[in-house]
Amino acid sequence: MIQYKQNKEADRTVGTLERKLPGENVLSNIQSHYPKMSRSYRKIADYLTINYKEAVFMTASALAEELGTSESTVVRFASSLGYKGYPGFQDSLRTYIRSQYGITPSDGENPESPDDRRILESVFTSDEENLRATKESLDLKAFRMAVQEIAGAERVYCLGLRNCAPLSEMCTFCLKKIRRNVFLMREDNGAGIYEDAIQLSPADVLIAIGFPKYSARMLKVMEIAGERNAHIISITDGNHSPMTMYSSCNLYAKTSPITISDSLTAPVYLINGLIAAVLAERPEAVSEYRRTVERAEQNYQIPEEDMELLTGRVLGNSYVSGEENA
Repeated sequence: MIQYKQNKEADRTVGTLERKLPGENVLSNIQSHYPKMSRSYRKIADYLTINYKEAVFMTASALAEELGTSESTVVRFASSLGYKGYPGFQDSLRTYIRSQYGITPSDGENPESPDDRRILESVFTSDEENLRATKESLDLKAFRMAVQEIAGAERVYCLGLRNCAPLSEMCTFCLKKIRRNVFLMREDNGAGIYEDAIQLSPADVLIAIGFPKYSARMLKVMEIAGERNAHIISITDGNHSPMTMYSSCNLYAKTSPITISDSLTAPVYLINGLIAAVLAERPEAVSEYRRTVERAEQNYQIPEEDMELLTGRVLGNSYVSGEENA
């Protein structure tokens, strides 16, 4: 009975602490406890401070696996901050992220039904600012260098890890319609990206795309490519990025946090611009590609709907004049 009463008292104490810890203070709460933390707790704190947008959707076990620690350590870490276990910490973290975009529910409002219009306006406004900043700060000399290197390379490799994998896939997909020997370096191949890297030559180009978290694997591939004297183009978020240490041509795009991840709208526009400029640099590639597609249609009887997908709208855009737009 005594133990039971103590547990109830502890629950009430934790509940009181949670009420005194509004979501918007969750990161400052971590920092205030940081000086007294153990080494294992500091490791968790360091990760959460940087990657809190991702951590809000990670279970305690997933976070423990990411950091190479135990699930119980993660739970005790959350409790040490005054939260009712890891779920209580996540609730506070979720409130903090929502408050960043002005969508914290007001009194009497259903907390599960935020104002959708405010969310959309906040996201759109943030993306508009990212696009404006990217356009104004773009280094046109570096952009022109990237275009010429991609157009003239013997082989082009595209690499983007984690949240940037779709960007590298898009870049590869579009470049394959413009030129030959374009390859996607896939992280799910494990050591495959290193196998690709050690085969690079001075005649090749590596397009490395990283926002905003730069994994050790990405940097290692870039280091190998540099030692192979390949041309390296980095598409990243600023000259503070460690990716710039390994590349001679750097293109920057502005990103900003959107709930669980940073918005990649500006990088998409930058890559689209790069593709359009390479296409304009190699107008003969359009005719060559169309002839290849026509031969494929005749030889293999590819269905009409698949032929439309194979051709792609990129071949009919306004960056190619005359016959190519006909």
